[in-house]
Amino acid sequence: MKIGLTLVRIALVTAITFTCFCITAFSGEIQGTVFDGEGSNKLSGVKVQLLETGQKDITDAKGKFVFEGLQPGD
Repeated sequence: MKIGLTLVRIALVTAITFTCFCITAFSGEIQGTVFDGEGSNKLSGVKVQLLETGQKDITDAKGKFVFEGLQPGD
């Protein structure tokens, strides 16, 4: 009986540890492109900001921006 209980405990600790590593591994990103009002020209040098986190980026020469390392819910 003690061996069975020990195996259950080891399995639970392993599962919890694995779950914690998986949760931290899931970070996301937001990326996009900024266009003018007509949607035909990509705009460079535009400041893009996430309101909740305060993270900022500036679009590159092709109008692209990216926010990396975002946690779920950010």
